[in-house]
Amino acid sequence: MFFDDWFGVFRVVVMGGTAYVALIAILRFGGKRTLARSSATLLLQDGAIDRAALRRERVTREEVRCAVRSAGLGDIADVAAVVLETGGSFNVVAQQRAGNRAAFPPHRRGGAS
Repeated sequence: MFFDDWFGVFRVVVMGGTAYVALIAILRFGGKRTLARSSATLLLQDGAIDRAALRRERVTREEVRCAVRSAGLGDIADVAAVVLETGGSFNVVAQQRAGNRAAFPPHRRGGAS
């Protein structure tokens, strides 16, 4: 038999049931959906790095600078925005291509430097 005793079966059933109940609770209650979903985060806007956003997303300034360099830009002042996307990738938008900025995620104030 797969399990040596009934206690092993009981443990598997309890752990599976607990995981199922936790999943249903997260998906059922609207206020808790932020636990399972994320949104894009504006890390840099108009050359100013948002330190609070960096801390919240656990991103370093060097990672932002690296993303800017990877986009072919040499100066942060030439950047309209650096966005941390939901999948973990960086999206760098140059000032010349920013347009009306309607596609930028909402900026949370506090901590820009």
